Amino acid sequence: MIKSNLPEVFDTMEKSAIKFAEETETMPYKCLIEGFESSDASIAMTLLKFINEMLFKSDGEEKRQAKFLAKLEGVGIRPLLDKWNQDENEDIQGQIVAYQFHAN
Repeated sequence: MIKSNLPEVFDTMEKSAIKFAEETETMPYKCLIEGFESSDASIAMTLLKFINEMLFKSDGEEKRQAKFLAKLEGVGIRPLLDKWNQDENEDIQGQIVAYQFHAN
């Protein structure tokens, strides 16, 4: 059985996002959030699952979650989630509820 080190996975993803942002001269997670601008519900669902998984992998550490959420808010996730929350897709709405649980 393989043991997963959740905080290590979170840290690796965070470092990768920061490195990519530096190389592309953008903000961390900006390209991730831009994916919500697509009209494809499957893309929005995949992105929401990834974000919620990152929140889960922060291992309940509030400071880590808060920094991650602040970066997402800083690149404009809220209006895009509001747009997708108007969609009648129950799976997307469920993922948004999970996100909002951590964000509030």
